Amino acid sequence: MAETAGDTMGTSLFTEAVSQLEAAGYDSMGFAVEDARIVCVECDASVDPSASQVAAMLRYETDAGEGHVFAMGCTNCEARGLLFIGAEALAGGVGDIVGLLESRARDA
Repeated sequence: MAETAGDTMGTSLFTEAVSQLEAAGYDSMGFAVEDARIVCVECDASVDPSASQVAAMLRYETDAGEGHVFAMGCTNCEARGLLFIGAEALAGGVGDIVGLLESRARDA
């Protein structure tokens, strides 16, 4: 499931889409990007983005730029949650990770 939440989608539809992912079981404390690795907030396990489990992706636009939400699973503790990567993170150098996670979401 790869979707784009842009100007035509609006905030309420984006919020609804995220709520649907949470209702589908992606409701753990989530994931973060640290030192070019994906980290599970539940168990602190980290994994190379190329080995991450990505089930779905939402792309959205804000005044700051493009952001992404990835529905992911932890390969260590099996928690399922969301990874939010906003435009400021993209500017900070995680663009390669986003590209890889987008590819994994399309292959899911």
